[in-house]
Amino acid sequence: MKSNYVIAAYGGARRDKNEEYEADRSYFLREHFAALCEVENSLSLVTVVAPPVGSDPKEEAFEDFVANLAGLLPGDTEIRFLRRKTNAGFSYGSWADAYEQSVSAGEDFDFWWFVEDDYVFIPDRFDELLTSQIEEDPMCGYLASLVFGRQNPGYHAAMPHGLLRGEALKSIRHACGRLPHSPSVDDYIKVVVDGQCGFSLEMERKTKWRLRSTTDRWISLFRNCQDSSVEAYSDQSTPFPVLISPTQCWREVRSNGWKGAIKVPCFE
Repeated sequence: MKSNYVIAAYGGARRDKNEEYEADRSYFLREHFAALCEVENSLSLVTVVAPPVGSDPKEEAFEDFVANLAGLLPGDTEIRFLRRKTNAGFSYGSWADAYEQSVSAGEDFDFWWFVEDDYVFIPDRFDELLTSQIEEDPMCGYLASLVFGRQNPGYHAAMPHGLLRGEALKSIRHACGRLPHSPSVDDYIKVVVDGQCGFSLEMERKTKWRLRSTTDRWISLFRNCQDSSVEAYSDQSTPFPVLISPTQCWREVRSNGWKGAIKVPCFE
């Protein structure tokens, strides 16, 4: 089965301040690739998507890194780079642009991975494990790392990183004209409403495909940008293995697991 692992990457200033990133704007993407080299997987295609170059001189480190992606992964894994025309919709816009490029090229993938450079998968063979999990439910179109179900805005992927069926993306694009994302390039709230929430809600409302969370058998670690804390989510308080971690702590988590408290996602 063919898959495309799409990394939404960024070299500009971020809401969540990080010393390593401010010293080297390639930090998150560089560490993401380091994780892909260490964590056993069978990915055949990795696509890095980035917005236009900004005016900040610090972005030069990021640009130097993306200019030299070839050969960074072991084996014959292909690496592609896509430069966006704008940063509309942030990560959701990046994933949408990667999908549109694939459609224009006549490519067809069985599965798509939507990830960001500042989160990485932890377990060996994560790609096989999540592919098996999504195939358990023939109507699951989107297996996301964390799903919330608050009444407003509704059942949605709170952590969007995960696996999507190619057929589900075809249905969403057919129903919506494109993969849902915000046209905004600077309004974070609008990006969340139109993308993070809108993508899940449009799929649920307009297609036959359904959203599921990985937290029924994994722990997902989420970095709270407001206080820089790391929160762990799982459907049960039992010590499931960690599936995904913020990039800045992936090495420690992979070595030692998660020893802290666990929150149960809110589905109501």
